Amino acid sequence: MNTLQLLASDSQVQQEQDAQVGVCGRVWHIGFFFDGIGRNIEQDASTSRLSNIARLFRAYPDETSNTANDNYTKFYFSGLGTPYKEDLSSKLNSIMDISRSIAKSVAKDKGKEFPQDVLKDTAKEAIKTNWYEALSDTKGKLLNVTEWRKMVREVLGKIARKVAIETVPALRDDPTIASLFITGVETRLAAAKAQFKEFHSKTQSKSKLPIKLISISVFGFDLGATIARQFIDQLLSEVCQKEGEAYFYQDAKVDIIFTGFFDCSRHTPATSNVGFAYFVNELGWVGKVAGPLLGDKSIDQKTPLPAVVRQSLHLVAAHERRPWRCLYPLGDKGEWQEELFPGCSNDVGGGLLADEQKPSAELYLAALHKMYIQAYSAGVPFPDYQTLDQQDTDISVYFIMNDAVEGKSAEGWMRQYQRKIPVRSLSQSAQELHLDAYIRWLGEQYYRYVWQMQDLDEQGNRSLASGANAAGIFGVSPQGKAQAEEYRQKQQTLRNNWGWLDEVHQAALGLRNDLLNSPNDNRLRLCPEIYGRALKRAEQYLNYYHCAYRGDNMPAPTDHAPDEIFSYFVHDIWTLEPTAMINQDFFVIRAADSLEEE
Repeated sequence: MNTLQLLASDSQVQQEQDAQVGVCGRVWHIGFFFDGIGRNIEQDASTSRLSNIARLFRAYPDETSNTANDNYTKFYFSGLGTPYKEDLSSKLNSIMDISRSIAKSVAKDKGKEFPQDVLKDTAKEAIKTNWYEALSDTKGKLLNVTEWRKMVREVLGKIARKVAIETVPALRDDPTIASLFITGVETRLAAAKAQFKEFHSKTQSKSKLPIKLISISVFGFDLGATIARQFIDQLLSEVCQKEGEAYFYQDAKVDIIFTGFFDCSRHTPATSNVGFAYFVNELGWVGKVAGPLLGDKSIDQKTPLPAVVRQSLHLVAAHERRPWRCLYPLGDKGEWQEELFPGCSNDVGGGLLADEQKPSAELYLAALHKMYIQAYSAGVPFPDYQTLDQQDTDISVYFIMNDAVEGKSAEGWMRQYQRKIPVRSLSQSAQELHLDAYIRWLGEQYYRYVWQMQDLDEQGNRSLASGANAAGIFGVSPQGKAQAEEYRQKQQTLRNNWGWLDEVHQAALGLRNDLLNSPNDNRLRLCPEIYGRALKRAEQYLNYYHCAYRGDNMPAPTDHAPDEIFSYFVHDIWTLEPTAMINQDFFVIRAADSLEEE
């Protein structure tokens, strides 16, 4: 047995001993998977936008793996803003695999799923180091400030009253309504509790051996992670019976063996009280009342993770900049891990495609591998990680990385980044360091943007002047006009791709001026550590602009984070939400919700 198998076996043996299962009892393994907002296996499978929740769901065993002493059940809950179908879980494995098979067939016939160099190099196992790395070097795709950006925006629906929405799927699952009224939460919670009871009865009836242990694993992404935590609270308080410190359901011990969360957040995109998070959290009950008035649109859930949870891993997006995505931490009731992971929320939880903004969208796969290993080691009944490609290729294909930069996969660059920024455990100081590195990199891109815009402007003016001299009294020559138009189009392309950095520049100016010159701005006095560092970042960003404008050399870097992680893998706010307002809090570390006692 390898090390991971030993850890997994020890966890399962300890669990069964604690529950006194013995040879005459059964263990019911059950997994609950709550997807992120806007994510849905049925919709995402055909477009290759499957989240990490979907991939973990596929790996979890179902009834076909049942034995005399171990039974398996899994449930999937689509993200808010997407259709929820209660009876679909049993069909999702087939939906995922069929969609992938079709995509693979299309790629084979038309070469559209992967570039030809990827297909050839994969066949040769080029640069391959692990079973999950079938890599092709994408060095030629290096993102520069004149390249593309493609965005697809969802069509927004009409607004309706919440009281009627929960019973009407077409309204309940509309993305706008889900954001504004937090609809669909109660539907999913009620379904999860009902399915737990229903499938317990079904599983119990399949054998004369009694169920002695109910081993529960729970996974969630962004708002789905919050719903998952709300489900755990309600399962323990409403469905199970507490005896001492343990929980039981119909004489079977209930053991929550592992919870895995990808960037847990309570707030929807409709939240508009950004900029007040640090202060609302300090107001206690007043803040709770005032929050909705200030524009807070969030799931009503602020308790810490219950201490009964054996192990938990929360991967927190270190570079998430959307102001409405406040962090919902685990609390400190157990020995749990909360780790900062490079990228935005979608780089951690999945759902992006390559070439939407960055050449690769595979950073989420590094997060997936980390979560899988941690869960498997804790006793979650996933297939053995180290031999997954040999045991079940239908599952292992959802874990394979294809993109490489200079011979390293997204996981390789993630590890190099963590060596250069070696603070992983969630803390204020750690968040500051990760954000420092990102703002430094953005400043360098802004320097290049400003410099290139000025250069194109000068070339266009020279073309017009040259054309005017050539044409004499007849104005500007057609050739001069054509050249000037070419430079103008290049400027427009540059502006379309990177013009959002001008908004960051305006936010930096506003923050500096307000903090230093406004007599009514008390942020620096009330939160000196938070806004002192934010001011320093804003001034650093402005310095890159001034150096480019004056034609000075680019400022020396202030950290050693590899540029490749940001250039190729970490997605920026523009792609995630093109209409998102970039305000002064862009330079402030991410706020975290304050927790209440259960």
